[in-house]
Amino acid sequence: MRTFRLIILTVSLLWMLPDTYSQMPEAVYDSTGIPADFVKDLNDTLTEIGGLQARIRLPRYFEPFALEGNAGFIHEGSGTSILAFKYPGIVYTAYTAMLNASTFSEQESVLLEKLYLTQYDGKSAIAYVLRYQTELGSGIRFMYFTGDLQNMYYLVASTPEVVSTMVRNVILMSFRTLEY
Repeated sequence: MRTFRLIILTVSLLWMLPDTYSQMPEAVYDSTGIPADFVKDLNDTLTEIGGLQARIRLPRYFEPFALEGNAGFIHEGSGTSILAFKYPGIVYTAYTAMLNASTFSEQESVLLEKLYLTQYDGKSAIAYVLRYQTELGSGIRFMYFTGDLQNMYYLVASTPEVVSTMVRNVILMSFRTLEY
């Protein structure tokens, strides 16, 4: 009986040993709560945003497209699109100070989140996450504002709500790579 208890104790200790001594790395999160491993979901190189003198690391599998002369990218599988705009002479902090929940409700959108972000080059940015309705169903829009004293850069991604949780982090991670 004593031998049996010793065997059980030894097996139990050996069973727990990997859990006790293994140092599983904890997930690393950036200041916005986005897991850092989403970087692997971005292209390795920067892509020129047509006509804006700006570049971005796009999420993988996004392809360029043209929409009424605006620079854009689309992921056909998820139905997610990204558009980019440059507004000379507008300071983004002054512009975003005017945006609030009632501003978006006038546009038939619901403000879900407002995020104060830092780009990878250290510049600040503000992002808004909105829900809107279309004939086909509800969608999520990610609005991203950054810039300097001469120019405001506005990036916007629209996606069906059913896939929004899958693309949210990689879209925000991509936007934070904007170089201008």
